[in-house]
Order: sequence, then C-alpha cells, then structure tokens
Amino acid sequence: MSILGDRVTDMVLPLAVLAASGSAVTAGVVGAAAQLPQVLAALQVGALVDRRERKGLMVIADIVRAVAFVAIGVEVMFGEARVVPLVLLALVTGVGDAVFHASASSYLPSLVGDRDLMRANGLVEASDAAATLTGPAAGGWLLQALGPLVAFVANAMSFVASAMLLARLPKNFPAQQKSGADESVLAGLRLVRRDRAQAVLLVSACYLHLLAAAAFLPLLVRANAELRLTPLTTGLIVSAAGVGGLMSSIVIARFCVLVLPSSAARQGDCG
Repeated sequence: MSILGDRVTDMVLPLAVLAASGSAVTAGVVGAAAQLPQVLAALQVGALVDRRERKGLMVIADIVRAVAFVAIGVEVMFGEARVVPLVLLALVTGVGDAVFHASASSYLPSLVGDRDLMRANGLVEASDAAATLTGPAAGGWLLQALGPLVAFVANAMSFVASAMLLARLPKNFPAQQKSGADESVLAGLRLVRRDRAQAVLLVSACYLHLLAAAAFLPLLVRANAELRLTPLTTGLIVSAAGVGGLMSSIVIARFCVLVLPSSAARQGDCG
C-alpha cells in the first residue's frame, strides 16, 4: 500500500502544484524537495534504522506522510500553492520515504531465510513495478475526476492502510551496537571511500535517480501545457513505464527459483 501511495504521489504532486501555481519552476522545486532527503540524508537515515525498531519506524513514517499529504492537498486547494509551505511539506514526505524504505530493506531479511532473500527482493521489485503500472493512472483519474484535495486525501489513506497492516507484524530490533549515530555515519562514509564498488554504485544510483526526476517534470509540463492531455491520459502514459519493470522483476524472480538453487547444489557437491 505504501509503494502504491508513492507512485500516486509521483503523479499527483507535480501535476497538482503545476495546475494550482501555473509555474513549472514551482512544481519542479516542490518535486525536488520531495526527493532531496533520499540523497542528502541517506547515511543519517541508515544510522537511525541501525539503532531503532524497524516496524515502528515504518508505521511512524506512514502516518507522518499521510498527515503531510493531507496538508499539501489543503495548501494546493485553499492556500494558493505557496512555495515555502509546499517545499517544507515535500521535505517531510521525502524524509518519510527515506526512513520507510531503509527500514523496510532492513526488516525484510528477518521475514525470510537467506536462501529466499533474493527471491523476496525480486517480489518486492515486482510489487514496485505493479504500483508503477497502476499508481499514476489511479492518481491521474483521482485528480481529474475529484480534484486535488480528494486525490491527496485518498493517497493519505493508502499510507494509513499501510500503517495498519504493518502494525500486525512482529517488531524487529537491530543488534545492539556500542557506537553512536555519528560514528555510524562516519563509518558509512569511510566504507564508500574505501570500497570502489560501493562508491560506483552510490554515484550511479544518484545519477540515475536524478536523470529520471529531471526527465519526468518536462514530460508532465509538455503533456499539460502543449499537448493538452488530461491528468488521466498522462497517468496512463506514465503507468506504461511499469510494464517493463514488472516483466523484468518476474523474470528475475523466476531466475532465482530455477537457477540459483541448482548453482548452490553444485557448489555443495564440489565442497
């Protein structure tokens, strides 16, 4: 549910801000503010997740994002889409996104064994792709048919539903560590500096994330201002991106089932 809410947000937030403010710059600044914490606060969030109970962090992140999206809907509908409140609220949602996804990644290994972890990750990616396939279209329809306030409130309800489902899971506490949060952050920086592969992966992920975000807003602006497409039509176009992601995740999950167990068995025979 939380992943679906993320994908609805990707569609509704820039379109609603663009329609309310009439400024692509404002929509871009708000969209960037929502993404910024996932880049700049990644190490701090990782240190937090290493020291706090993960299920509770996910529930809090969902509730905080739900409240923030209702506030964004009210601001867009009644507050003249002012830049400063929208940027601050977008930053709050970005921090919530970062905390939730880091906590979920750390929580997953406690639910499945090492043997099934790669397959579980593949299924998570499949759910992400499925949300990408349905979320933008749903968000576009809500925005077109019911308006921005209802669209943001409906999106907020998806985060509330996610929090309620997560509350049923067992708690997950990290292993006790003596080092402080600051030391953990510095350790992460030292690891990236020492390990060339880690540095390359980090830079590549940031670059691809930035590239995708930079391409998304001009698409929405062109669809809205030049092509005069409705939010629903734009959402259907954006949802098409989920087709490739869903197919690749299914292939990867199948690969893990068919190939990896036999490879492990061969390694065992050799041992």
